[in-house]
Amino acid sequence: MAETSWCVPRTRHYSLDAGKYEALYAQAAPKPRRVRRGERFDLFPRVLPMHVCPPELSASVQGLSPPAYKLAWRYRTDDFHAKFCKEFGVFTGFQEYILDRFLAKYPGECAPAFDLDTEFCFIFIRTNGYKRITIEDIDLDMVEKVKDVLEEHDQPMWYRSF
Repeated sequence: MAETSWCVPRTRHYSLDAGKYEALYAQAAPKPRRVRRGERFDLFPRVLPMHVCPPELSASVQGLSPPAYKLAWRYRTDDFHAKFCKEFGVFTGFQEYILDRFLAKYPGECAPAFDLDTEFCFIFIRTNGYKRITIEDIDLDMVEKVKDVLEEHDQPMWYRSF
């Protein structure tokens, strides 16, 4: 019986050029390090104007992962309490005074969100997330609607989360 060449296993020995292999994998960038609280305000300022969008969370800026930012109106907790929730706590004040008023005035719209830290309350409409943001990505109509409900004249700012 004749042996066919197509069913005979053939082994080839490929030589690996170690230099080319190392050069290929030397291009991989190290995982960016997270920015610590109070670190690198030169790269990631505490506050940015609305038109200067921060880098997305998945970016690497000089080997660092950018911190989270919120596009928000910021109030000292005492000021927020005095303006929006005289007889409630801040969460109930946000719910009753801001969220309910916004949804009643603009039904079906995306509503602003609320966050707070030890010193400030934030009414925010977006974060820097994992997608690159430009000024064109900011819903300026939403900005005006929230300003109306908050009775604000100022634009929101990008606030660095800690």
